[in-house]
Amino acid sequence: TLLLDYEYVHYKGAKLLRKTPDQGGFGWKNLNIFKIGLVQQFKDFTARLGYSYTNSPIPKYRSFANVLAPAIARHHIGAGLTYKMDSKNHFSLSGYYSPKERATDPGTGGRFSTFGKGTRITLSIFGVQAAYKRNF
Repeated sequence: TLLLDYEYVHYKGAKLLRKTPDQGGFGWKNLNIFKIGLVQQFKDFTARLGYSYTNSPIPKYRSFANVLAPAIARHHIGAGLTYKMDSKNHFSLSGYYSPKERATDPGTGGRFSTFGKGTRITLSIFGVQAAYKRNF
């Protein structure tokens, strides 16, 4: 099965995220997220693979103000495998990865940006999980 998805995240609807750093907020932009996924069903296994791309909600000129919340990841890759042991028991393994992204504040985005000129934020994400499910 091939899956395509689009997601819009309206960060400007959240007061704290909408306000600029000079107003006590983070100054995030809204996100457009494009996703593609594949699911293959085998006899006792289901395999999944997915990729998504989005713009960063943080403009580079607001890097200093977002050093504690560096949500700058743009590419996400995920994969998973579920084993159906019987009609009631399932075991799953999955993982995800987002390659390293960097943003450096040029000092052109207001008082906080000027003060934090040259601040670099970096983010890379990875994780794995295991799950057991029992249907009653």
